[in-house]
Order: sequence, then structure tokens, then C-alpha cells
Amino acid sequence: MTSLKKIFSFNIENYLDVLSTKHKSDIKLFLILFTLLIAIFGQKLFFYSLPSDDYMRFWGDDNYKMLITNSSRWAQALLEEYIFTQKILVLPYLHGLVGIFCIALMGYLSAKFLQRKKSLEIVLTSLIISASAMFAHNLYFSSNISTWIALVIGLIGFFQLYKKSIYAKAIGFLLLLFSIGNYQSIIQVIALLGVFKALIQLIQNDEKNLLSLWKVLRTFLCIMFLTFLAYLLSFYINEIFLHYHGWHEAHRLKTAENSFQLQILLERLYSIYTVPIEFLYFKRSFYIVGLFIVLLGGIGYIFQIFTIKTTFRYKSALFVLFLITLLILPIIANLPMLLGLHIPVRAHFPSGWLIGGFFVLALVSLQGILRSINILIGIVFIIINIYYISRFFDSCARQTDADIHRANAIVERIRLHPNYTNEPMALYIIGQKKFNVLGWDMQWQQPFNSYWVRYKFLKYFTDFDFHMASPKEKSKVYNYIAQHFSHLEAYPAKSSIIVYQNIAVVILNPNKINIMLEKENLLKTFPKNKTPDIRSKFDLYLQNNILYYKKQPCSKKDTRNKFFLRIYPKNMPITYKGRYIDAFQTLDFRFYLYGKQIKDTCIAAVKLPEYKIEKIRTGQFGHKKLEWEKYLQLH
Repeated sequence: MTSLKKIFSFNIENYLDVLSTKHKSDIKLFLILFTLLIAIFGQKLFFYSLPSDDYMRFWGDDNYKMLITNSSRWAQALLEEYIFTQKILVLPYLHGLVGIFCIALMGYLSAKFLQRKKSLEIVLTSLIISASAMFAHNLYFSSNISTWIALVIGLIGFFQLYKKSIYAKAIGFLLLLFSIGNYQSIIQVIALLGVFKALIQLIQNDEKNLLSLWKVLRTFLCIMFLTFLAYLLSFYINEIFLHYHGWHEAHRLKTAENSFQLQILLERLYSIYTVPIEFLYFKRSFYIVGLFIVLLGGIGYIFQIFTIKTTFRYKSALFVLFLITLLILPIIANLPMLLGLHIPVRAHFPSGWLIGGFFVLALVSLQGILRSINILIGIVFIIINIYYISRFFDSCARQTDADIHRANAIVERIRLHPNYTNEPMALYIIGQKKFNVLGWDMQWQQPFNSYWVRYKFLKYFTDFDFHMASPKEKSKVYNYIAQHFSHLEAYPAKSSIIVYQNIAVVILNPNKINIMLEKENLLKTFPKNKTPDIRSKFDLYLQNNILYYKKQPCSKKDTRNKFFLRIYPKNMPITYKGRYIDAFQTLDFRFYLYGKQIKDTCIAAVKLPEYKIEKIRTGQFGHKKLEWEKYLQLH
């Protein structure tokens, strides 16, 4: 009855008033930090930029299946399916603001968790964690809103696990479970926080003996065990979703699940310690300044170990524990690499907690001039990140503007074509194209360098009325091109826009279609009345520096396997078209690229390199051995 009275008498105004009075200084400091981060990340808010992943989802593409089958993110899939869905999935300004708020909150809460009390310490530690280049890469994706919110939820859940109340721990476990189901990198964040929290406690506790050391370790290990349970439970929940829909693991999830061999794990461990983060700019500065912070924190902590008043056994145990920690920390910060996953820059954001943790260790253990040096280096590290963020978002905005301009220029070129009549039209885009502006190096995030985006980009960022060309329309265009062109150039060349019978063709990369055109022209030169130079499963003809393959009768089964073709120059080594050849040149190919089946006859033609050839080795690969192979001796 008393509980019901409390519930019905709850007054949110009074509660917020008490809360704001109690935490007045914390709220002021957080608002200062939030304002600083708005200034640092402001270009994302005030200058429009959008990557290809967001173009893909712009008007509500189905991302549900991909998140579950590729990334084991069942909770994020649910959020994006039922809450952040369709047109509200990508709202650059609003979602950018939410992202900055979440990032600021994570940095601030982490600094408080690591026992920072002075305003300068809190702000600097928070900025080292939050104002990072990796978070800038995350903010570039407007559709990451569910990720940012889930990371904050996971962090709050982690803090609840430290409380003695079983109720608080249960709530914390559920929050952590939901967060892991959104973005597994929260595990790296809380593991790093837990490690640095334990290290600080071990040198600041009043009781410095082996029993107190074990108590701190036991708390940390219990929380990591609960985190591991949450991860396992999240994984099995994702398995239930897979089973319910009849789906299977794919891409990253499949790679992570199917490659736990000792040799592979050792190779990945080696990569963790040797492969640097692929920053787009200021890479050397990041590593030099970051290393200084790590060295100051590490050396300061070791010095603190041997100067605290306690037993030698405690000091020795703490020293060994710290050395083990130094070996483990890179693994935690780069955990996805251990699972065989490629980590883009944005996924390295837990590294902010790694540098921030060592910065705090230096604050805890150093005094005087060394402490001041640590603060100055921390400020320098933040400034480098700010310059990186500014340059990155400037490039993002200019790239987006250039993409939209080029899309409209393509549409204008189509409409100015002499064969253009009216819309709607069929549209066929051939190949991919890198449209890089100065300072931009994320080619795969451009719409015209992404197969899944380019049509949507033209649909939503131009007024062109079109539908994707059907197989029948594509075939019609190919026949027209084969009859009227011998070679095509990439956009913006004159021959890169073709309009035929209300079908528009945009050629971004002509390599494959030029191979097709060359094939059509070469096949016309087949020596019909000549005796084969070599008889085999495919008869071989050599004429005018062209190698022909012919089989009759022939079926699709005969052309299914890949053909191998090795060219041995007469005078080795040589350099041909900028390529150094010291033994042989490989020209292996699939039949469909160089050949054609007409009724029951298969013919392929390959143009040979323009240098003196001593011999040719060719044939077809089989399942376990070669299906056939032949040598042609020329000189």
C-alpha cells in the first residue's frame, strides 16, 4: 500500500528540481563539455554530408536481415525496424546532435567512473575519449543513432553491475544485454574501463595487501563474467532470430564463427600488435603523441608501485599484474581483429578509452613537472583530433556536394543526347567510378563507387524519371553497342553516355564492356578454314597474335571451369605495360568474358601480349586436378 502511495504521489517537477540541485556542478560541467563537442563536431551538424550506406537506407531500405545475419545485432535490427525506420532513419542534423550528446555523456561518465574530481581532469579525460577521430567517422553515418544510444545504455548497465544490490545488477545485466545486441564494441569499452578502474583502486586503496588485491580482481572478473554471459545470451537470441526467419550467418558473422584455428589466431594476434589504425590524416602525429601518453602513464604507474608503502610481495604481484595488463590491453582495444574482422577507422573508437585510461594513470601517479607535461601532451592529443575532425568533415561535405553535382550533370548529359525523347526511361549503369575530391580517401563510401547505391542516388538527388533497365533492355543495349562501338571511355568522356530506344546507359567504368567489344571483334576473325594448331578438349588456333579456343559439340558444362593461360616471354625478365615479368605472365579467364556459345559450338579468343613469346601453356582447372592442359612452342 505504501509503495502504491509513493508511485501515485510521484511528482516529476520536484524530482528534477532535487536532482538538478544535488548535481548542479556536474550538470554545468557536462553542459560545458557538450558545448565544446558541438563546436568540435559542428561541421557534421551545419554542413550537409551523407555516405553511401545512408544513401542506401535513405527512404527506408530493409536493413533488418543484414544486421542479424552479418553482425549479430538483433536489438539494433528491432530498433531500426520499428523505431528509427524509413524516413526518420537518416536525419543528419537531429541524429548528429543526438550522437554528440551520447558521445559527450559517455566521455563524462567514464571520467567520473575513473575517479576524476577536478574540473580540468574531467574535461581533458572526457575529451580524449569523446573528441576522437574515430567518433567523427561514426558521426559521418547519420543512421548510427541506435548505436550511440545503445552505447550509453550499455555504459549505464556496466555501472549498475558495480552496485551491491542484486536488483541493480539485474537491471545492469539487461541493459548490457540490449547494448551488446546493438553494438558488440561496448564490450571493449567496459573491459578497458574495468581494467583501468582496477589499476587505480590497487594503488589508492587504504589496504594494500594480497587479500585486497584479490578483492579488486574478483570484482573485475565477476563483472567480466557477467559481460561474457550477456554476450553469449545476445548471440543465442540472434540465433533464435536466424532460426525463426530461416536465415544463415553471412559475411562478418560467418567469418567470426568459422575460423578458430590456433595458427590463424596466432596470426591475428600478431596483427593486433603490428597493424596500425588507418587514419586518413596525421597518422604519425597520432602515434607519436599517443605513445607519449601511454609511456607517461605506464612509467608513472610502475614508479608508483615501487614507492607506495606496502609489502614487497604486494608490489611484486602488482608489477606482474600490470605487465600482463599491458599485453592484454591491445587485444581488448582491437578485439574484432581476433575474430578475423576488418576494422574500419570508426570501429576503433574504444582506443579513446585506452589513451584516456593511460592519461588518468599518469594523473594518478605523477607529480610536479611530469604531471604538467602529461596534461600538456593530453591537450596536444585533443588538438590533433580536432584538426583531423575538421579536415575530415570538410572533405565529407565537399564530396557530397560533388556527388550531387555529378549526378545532375549525368542527367543533363542524358537529356542533351540526340537520341533522347522523353521520360520515364530505362537506366543502366555500367561499372563503378571513383569521384574523389581533394582530401577524401573513402572511395567505397561514394555513391558511384557502390553497386547498391548509385540508382537510389540518382532517384533521390535528381529529378530524373527512370526505372532500372530490365535484362531484356540490357541485352538490347549490348547489341546496339556491339554494332556501333569498338571501344568506350569512362564518364565523363563523350562515349560514356549512350541513349538508345528510350534506354539510357551511363558508363562509369568501361573495362568489362570493352572486353566484350574486343571479344565480339576478335571472334569475327576466327580462322574458319584453318586446321587446329593443337587438338585437345578445346582445339587451339594461333593466328595474328590471337589464341582461339574451339569446341564442338559444346555445352555449358564444358565452359563452367576457369581457363588458365600462362605466357612465357622469350627474353626474361622483361617489363611489359609497367608490369615486371620474371617467369611467365598469367592471363587466366572465365569463358563468358572472352568466349561465346553459338548453338552447340563454343569459341573463345584471347589477344596475346605484344612481345616475343617462347611458349604458351593453357588448359582448364578441374575439381582436384587439371581437366586438360597443352603447350604451344613458338620460338
